[in-house]
Amino acid sequence: MRELLLDTSVLLKWFHRDGEDEIEHAEWHLQAHRAGLLHAHVLDLGMYELGNVLVRALNLRAHQVRAVLETTRALCGPPLTLSDAAFGQTADLATHDALTFYDAAFAIAAREYECTLVSADRRLLASGHAITLTQSMARFKSGETN
Repeated sequence: MRELLLDTSVLLKWFHRDGEDEIEHAEWHLQAHRAGLLHAHVLDLGMYELGNVLVRALNLRAHQVRAVLETTRALCGPPLTLSDAAFGQTADLATHDALTFYDAAFAIAAREYECTLVSADRRLLASGHAITLTQSMARFKSGETN
């Protein structure tokens, strides 16, 4: 089974479609996850960022935010967390690849949990630490694994 770590830029597409691209690919990933063809994970940091986007950018009410976060947890299971050792690796990667510490944490978590990081973040994509939804779907259909 393919193990994917979804960052917030991707996860948000499952719940908010206005102004988003790759919606069809996001929907395909959701259906493939539900069918057990792949396993989508979320990082604990991603849950906080998702909540922040829902509150600050989308102006959702508390009960709506709670519903999205509960649904995310029900779909993806308990959020992954970084090990203590990963913090040093995250700092190294952030400084080496000019990433935010936050983005580097996602890249390190994907490596630590042997997942493919799926993102829409330009820096993560440009640095080779993540792939897009389109690339993930193409890899799956070609039979390529993590």
